[in-house]
Amino acid sequence: MKKRIISFILCAAMCCAIFPASAFAVATEPKHEENLAPALVAAFGAQKMSVASGGYTGGDFCINLRKCFTTGYNPGDGTSQRLVSGKQVEDIVLIAKSQRGYHEGSNASDLSGSSSGSGNYTEYGRFYGYNGVAWGGYFIYWLGRMVKCSQNLFTLATKAYNSSDVRVGDIVIMRNGENRGIVSRISGGTIWIIEGNYSDKVMETSYSITSSKITGYAHPAYGNWDKQLYSDYA
Repeated sequence: MKKRIISFILCAAMCCAIFPASAFAVATEPKHEENLAPALVAAFGAQKMSVASGGYTGGDFCINLRKCFTTGYNPGDGTSQRLVSGKQVEDIVLIAKSQRGYHEGSNASDLSGSSSGSGNYTEYGRFYGYNGVAWGGYFIYWLGRMVKCSQNLFTLATKAYNSSDVRVGDIVIMRNGENRGIVSRISGGTIWIIEGNYSDKVMETSYSITSSKITGYAHPAYGNWDKQLYSDYA
């Protein structure tokens, strides 16, 4: 018995040494997205991008993404056609707009975005190795990877800021953590939020800044980047 107790203590000590408390001080994900493990968030900055799926690269939404980096994308909401600028806060919103209307598929091969399926299969979830599960958080993560954001984009995403200080590009905690969104536009007391997995699609919806459906806002640590399109999507 003593040997078992000693072995348990040694094992616990080794775990603490390998996984210090700070390693777990990352954003806790919504319950219905519990497969989005904190360990994945912690490794975000160093993760190598996975190969793009043929289903996505052959569809209109990948074409829209490429336009953001090559010929310019026109969001069609009163803003002019433009390329990514090298400013993460502008580029992440532009890329989010390019994915509006993307619809989840019914199976792992149904990732073009033009599906009418309902199986939670998307390019965004596939990219992180978790497909067929709730994908709203993965969409935000994917956007961050497209503009090479650090993991700060997500470790800050559980900290609620005052609605009077909301900015374009902020991450929004929706419906008590049920989903995440990104602020795409602000006009007076109205904001527009782009969410993944909203009615099975990437949707842009307007809300009052003080809407009860919004739990809080977070200011990611945006900066500049080198504007290079990942070769997988080139």
